[in-house]
Amino acid sequence: MKNTLKSIILPLIIILIISITTALGAWEEFEHILYDHWFNLRGVATPSNAVVIIAIDDPSIYELNFPIARDVHAQLLEQLSEARVVAFDLLFDTHTDAVADTAFAQAITEHGRVVLAFASLGIQQHDGAFYQDLRFPIPELAHGVAGIGFINMPVDFDNVVRRVLTVNPTAENMYLPGFHLATLMVAHGLTPEHLYFKKPHLLAVGEQLQIPVDQNLKMLTNFWGPKATFETISYLDVLHGKIKPAFFAGRIVLIGPTTPLAQDFYPTPFTQGNIIQQGALPTPGVELHAGAIETYLTGQFFQRADPLINMLLLFLTGIIAAIVIRRLNPWTGVIFVFTLGLVLTAGTYFTWLHAYYWLNLVAPLLMVAFMYTGVTAENFLKAELEKRRTRSTFGRYVSPAVMEEILKNKKLLTLGGNRREITILFSDIRQFTTFSDTHQAEVVVNKLNEYLTGMTATIFKNGGTLDKYLGDGIMAVFGAPVACPDHADRAVKTAAAMIQELAKLNAVWKAQGKSPFEIGIGISSGEVIVGNVGSPERMDYTVIGGDVNLAARLENLTKKHQTPLIISERTYSLLNNQDELPLQFKPAGEVEVRGITKPV
Repeated sequence: MKNTLKSIILPLIIILIISITTALGAWEEFEHILYDHWFNLRGVATPSNAVVIIAIDDPSIYELNFPIARDVHAQLLEQLSEARVVAFDLLFDTHTDAVADTAFAQAITEHGRVVLAFASLGIQQHDGAFYQDLRFPIPELAHGVAGIGFINMPVDFDNVVRRVLTVNPTAENMYLPGFHLATLMVAHGLTPEHLYFKKPHLLAVGEQLQIPVDQNLKMLTNFWGPKATFETISYLDVLHGKIKPAFFAGRIVLIGPTTPLAQDFYPTPFTQGNIIQQGALPTPGVELHAGAIETYLTGQFFQRADPLINMLLLFLTGIIAAIVIRRLNPWTGVIFVFTLGLVLTAGTYFTWLHAYYWLNLVAPLLMVAFMYTGVTAENFLKAELEKRRTRSTFGRYVSPAVMEEILKNKKLLTLGGNRREITILFSDIRQFTTFSDTHQAEVVVNKLNEYLTGMTATIFKNGGTLDKYLGDGIMAVFGAPVACPDHADRAVKTAAAMIQELAKLNAVWKAQGKSPFEIGIGISSGEVIVGNVGSPERMDYTVIGGDVNLAARLENLTKKHQTPLIISERTYSLLNNQDELPLQFKPAGEVEVRGITKPV
């Protein structure tokens, strides 16, 4: 339970950090950039022919000047008599020539389906009171209009248009529609009285349309492409009759400036989506209104996921990433992270493309990246600490080569107790007590250390594990902690090598005038318990079982039989390469062994 709690601390910290920074809006700029890229990835979509733009372009301004005289607008309306609705994306809030104003007002009334614009110039203060400075068309023109809407175009924090304001609430609890919505309502024969909220974030337009809006009453509009995606005709061509009135029959006509002189241009996702803009210049406001109307007509409303939904997906992403990454090695983890990133990206894009639902992606991708980095680093540190613990535990018992094998393959190592067939070797110096009693302590220790060093090196050379020193005795095991099928051969080969090593040491000691050593070695094979034994403060890796005792007893019997080595019958039966050993075997017969009930 304690280890489980430790393992979830780091993932929870990462999830908490990413979640808090997401809630604080730290990644919003990048989420919006990705949202813009979805439009560029989708590419240009062909809008329907329901909306057509009459552009006040450079040729029109060159011939007619700007602003265009209002009696000229009256002439234009005569060419648009068959249009479903005509909407002027122009502000007529001041009087001009009286004759021109009257002509335009009469043309508006006669047409009967004209929408004009008003604008908010911001919040103004007068006599300590604050109010919206709204600029409406002059009364003469407003009298005959079928609808009126505000033309203000809201931009996001990065000055990009992604949303349009659907309605503007007034102090009188009325809703003034946006220019695009007012145009659509006239096309459907609706008035502002038909506007109401069906739900807090669902604006109803009569029984025909329901528009999802955010808390600021803005709608994510669809973008069909960069500038000039919608069908656009020059104002001058329509005025001069080059386009027949029948061309506009049943269509929604928007009239507005497309010349840079009007300074009515806005960056859109298509503009921002091109590092080198490749002709995708900012889009004129009249075309943005056209895009909003097309969104209403098609019902392709984009909606941003609720913050709780995004947080839930973020949390689930973090949990899945933490669980999987913790079980993988770093390289496999990279493949998983890359795959998960692709799945998240593809899922977010196709949800946006087909369900028109905008899910956060930057935060989940950061979650996966940080989770991989954090968990991989933690796993690395744990692995290094585990290696140090393993070296501390087994470095005293096994050779460096065996130690490296253990570190490479932890499956070879079981720290808990388990039963396994191994071979145990006991050796002891004969008459060592007499030697120690008759020599100085320094001499005894130096010679014993020299002997134990040579014997230990021999054990390690043959893949054995040094279990412990028993004063002048040695206990070694073969087949644990790293299992090996030839543990009996290794043990007997080690015994032969120990006898040879002792002969070399004795030759050196004899030349130095020192007395030689004689040893006895007992070897037994069988199933024993291997594992860490001891208290929490001090544990040792050792083996326990009847064959451990038998090996010790056999070592003691070497004195009686006057031989340096005795092995058990089980060990003898397991030998595979007797002929390669520098030893001659002969049966010792059945012997009584203290602690063993039956003769062996």
